[in-house]
Amino acid sequence: MARRTPKSRKTHPAATAQRSQRSATATHPRHEPAVAAPPADVGSGQGVDSGDRVLHARLVLLIAAGISAVWGACLAGLALLTANPVTLNPAQIDAADYVVTAIVSSERPDEIVVETEWKRGRELGTILVENLKEAKAVSGERYLIPLTRAGRDRYRVTETLQAELPPLIYPAVPEAERQLAALLGQARPE
Repeated sequence: MARRTPKSRKTHPAATAQRSQRSATATHPRHEPAVAAPPADVGSGQGVDSGDRVLHARLVLLIAAGISAVWGACLAGLALLTANPVTLNPAQIDAADYVVTAIVSSERPDEIVVETEWKRGRELGTILVENLKEAKAVSGERYLIPLTRAGRDRYRVTETLQAELPPLIYPAVPEAERQLAALLGQARPE
């Protein structure tokens, strides 16, 4: 006996597509058939071209970058102009016998050439300061230096209340001189 083979059914391609779409929707309820958006009416201004969106995004990015650059420049300027302001130690200034504006000698690191003596108005000339090296003074630089007499022709940088710290000397800048004049209750010498 001969066996019969089932005949394959031939269906129209459109019917096959509809069937597969229905089965996909039935098995995956989240997948809905794509619906094409209606074309935008260009004349009415309702649609936005993707090129316009890209230009708008770039413009916003450039504006944000510009604002960030200006902000960063302002912060850098503030840091440069206000970083590490000089602050005098009032207790050290009060305890000092003399407060001088002086230049550290380039030949001897413990010698200074006094330009101005602030407390008593004395002419001190060139003097030796015993602990100037500990204060880390740089030769050739101008400093405000509170001094205490250590002998007949010897001086020391006046110690602060914190003895573990090195002696304090201050760069001779206009702000430090203004502070010193205010602490001493006198006008700043020119």
